Amino acid sequence: MTLNLLLYLNSGKIYVAGGFDGTTRHTSVECYDPTIDRWTLVGEMQSPREGAGLTNLDGILYCVGGYDGNHILNSIERYDPRTGQWTGLAPMNTRRSGTSHRVSTKFRTLGLWAKKCSAPGHKTDELWH
Repeated sequence: MTLNLLLYLNSGKIYVAGGFDGTTRHTSVECYDPTIDRWTLVGEMQSPREGAGLTNLDGILYCVGGYDGNHILNSIERYDPRTGQWTGLAPMNTRRSGTSHRVSTKFRTLGLWAKKCSAPGHKTDELWH
């Protein structure tokens, strides 16, 4: 099974989005609340994906890139835990899977698999303000 990144939000909860179970790439998103020791299904992304990056910026979850079983993706979705809604955002210029993210006042994604490169470990990045 392949999971996307686990992520702590300021609320102390852990989110996991998408992933691959050996047969299916998932759109499901689950949240773990350690105060009650329970996982809860919180929503479905618009696109199934594995190997996507997952990060938090100001309490909003961002799922970036990934692989849908046929293509490496350039799509980005964001999830607002307050409304329970996923929203698609403008796509990246480059398709990426296996991304890592660093967030400060800007959002940066570092792609480890890119559309233009067939070699593992190839690095490209984009910066959003």
